[in-house]
Amino acid sequence: MAKADRKIEKIIEEAVIDAYDEYEQMAGWEITLDENVKVPQECFVKKTPATLLKIQPNDSGTAIKAKIRAGKLTLDTFVEDITLKKKNQQIYIDAYKKWLLGK
Repeated sequence: MAKADRKIEKIIEEAVIDAYDEYEQMAGWEITLDENVKVPQECFVKKTPATLLKIQPNDSGTAIKAKIRAGKLTLDTFVEDITLKKKNQQIYIDAYKKWLLGK
């Protein structure tokens, strides 16, 4: 297993270690992303440059949203749809995306 894959697996394990259901797992991810992804910072949504302003759960607590500004627009999107310029922080979003695929 590559070093990056081991790091991703460790992030996943730490994010959901004591969670008993999906809501607690999402809360674990919210905390993990909040602690490790600094805002504001430059990002991309697809190939569009933007600024990540905030990471927060959706109203039902079943997904994590990213509030972004692209040009004059401020929008909400899913956090897994953004790519950060800072690769040492992007790994946390990559871990969340991998976890989502395995749910």
